[in-house]
Amino acid sequence: MKKLNMSSKLKVKLLIAAGICAVLLLLLYFAFRPTKQLENLKADEIERIHYSGWLGIPDSDTSADLTDKDKIREFVDLMNRVQLGRRVSGQLSAGADSAYILYYKNGDNMEIKPGHEFKVDGKYYKLLNEEEVWDDIVEFNSRY
Repeated sequence: MKKLNMSSKLKVKLLIAAGICAVLLLLLYFAFRPTKQLENLKADEIERIHYSGWLGIPDSDTSADLTDKDKIREFVDLMNRVQLGRRVSGQLSAGADSAYILYYKNGDNMEIKPGHEFKVDGKYYKLLNEEEVWDDIVEFNSRY
């Protein structure tokens, strides 16, 4: 086997170090990247939305099916404005609760639970732009 000279050894070490750095950066990116799920919602793909809510007091359960195309579009437009950040371990806030199950025309569905920590299909994400969207979310929820 041919011996590597000092310059070749240095190049190999640099390539190994660069590879390790690239792998670490990819791991960090995938661990902390924002989700794109809500940005990709399209109203024309949704057949109906089932809303359920609870005000935090006994006998305050409500539910409704949203089938009106304008209401579906309004909800989707609102969710498209939501910016979600890193995943968190679970819902940190308590009290009133609302959930939306989106039923797609192709048979799929997605659950969204708005809050300071958004739940999207069983995973919680930090809400990054709470100041910009929270009042609109509360107003939308209050209609049902």
